[in-house]
Amino acid sequence: MLFTADDLDKLSALHVCRQFFADVEFAPPIGRRRLHTGAGPIAIGGETWDGTSDPFGGQLVALTGVQEVRFGQAPVVTAVFSGASLTWFKALWDEDIEGTPCTLYFAVFDQETGEVLIPLREVFPGRLSSPAFEIVGIGIRAAT
Repeated sequence: MLFTADDLDKLSALHVCRQFFADVEFAPPIGRRRLHTGAGPIAIGGETWDGTSDPFGGQLVALTGVQEVRFGQAPVVTAVFSGASLTWFKALWDEDIEGTPCTLYFAVFDQETGEVLIPLREVFPGRLSSPAFEIVGIGIRAAT
């Protein structure tokens, strides 16, 4: 089970903010990226995770369909990276990212104080599969 009775008590706090974290091990030149669904950098679990405005100009704008792992069933999560710089997008496009290791984590913060209420919990380890790219005109680029 992902949450303990103590965690459930913390989740009932007045200002709770949940964050998902993706540790993606892209091949060079992109390299390992630690991303989260919030804004700005967050230091948690001994690592710094880049938020929706990260150093390579991309955005982790959505994680959808996060499911609890069930025996015999592979959970599916759709991650959308949007607003990426042309250099980063081209590097991603040129690489074979199918099968790239990606571990998904979850943490909970007090939204007013920034205090970590529930530290990083591994939701599940996985791999990128079925990558899709969207290019609309000269300004819209997204990878899912």
